[in-house]
Amino acid sequence: MPAQSAPQLDLFFDNPVVTLTNGIVRALSSGNRDESRRLLDRLYREAPNHAELPTFDRLLEALAHGEEPIRHTRRELAFLLQISPGAKRLMGSQARDLLKPLWRHLAEALRGLAFQTEEPDLHASFCLSQAQDWEGATRAVTDQPQWQMHAPLCLRLAHSNFHLRRRPEALTAWFHLCWNSPREAADALDGKRHPDIGMGTLWQRFIEDSDESIDGAESHEALGTADFPAWLLLHEPGLSQQLAEDLPMGRTPGEESYRCVHRWINARRSGRTREEMSLRRTLQSTNPALFACLKRAAATG
Repeated sequence: MPAQSAPQLDLFFDNPVVTLTNGIVRALSSGNRDESRRLLDRLYREAPNHAELPTFDRLLEALAHGEEPIRHTRRELAFLLQISPGAKRLMGSQARDLLKPLWRHLAEALRGLAFQTEEPDLHASFCLSQAQDWEGATRAVTDQPQWQMHAPLCLRLAHSNFHLRRRPEALTAWFHLCWNSPREAADALDGKRHPDIGMGTLWQRFIEDSDESIDGAESHEALGTADFPAWLLLHEPGLSQQLAEDLPMGRTPGEESYRCVHRWINARRSGRTREEMSLRRTLQSTNPALFACLKRAAATG
């Protein structure tokens, strides 16, 4: 055959080692243990110094985990956390096919186990979030008594409802996080460790508002994280139709400000002028910084 007519091999994709590793990835993603073992044995023979041999061995071991009862949930959690980075690095998007069943398997073993603050990831909600089972993760959180008091559960619920496109439910989780765990809420929103870009944008606007000074002789104290829910109501008054006035569980200043703003919005919408003015005075005396935001919102609304 003339040289110009011969098929040209791709030096990367037609490399025997690359072909083998791609075959192993396909076998792992389809859950085929025998084929994975056969190809991995060949890789050991043909490329004994391959840097990823130990990782492939661990991923092959993972296939067996999905077929056996889980006796030690802590050990299984540590194993899955250990293999996940390697699986994502070697398998790319196909890692989901390997990891999802394993996370679901562990979630089933953890079903009914109460949330423990000292081991926040040892809970079905974490495993179902890792499996991207957003409905399951939502149920696992809301089935937990007083989930509102635990920052990791609030964050998981906010994330899962974001993926499910349930904004009122996601905001509810964020609001409880702001009221009950303000430091964790600020860290999460500042660090952008969440998929909801819109929340990050709103948070930055809130920070800008909190940095503005207040007119006259009123207090110059900035808004705090616990004020974010009430501030958001002022900027999106329609949320008062989606979020309940009695959403807060306690009587903290942030929760009381939310109730006051919620009532003020409804009184203003209904034309109850006397009640509206009374609520303005209440907010002015209890939260001058937020009252300044209310005045700006009233002037533009």
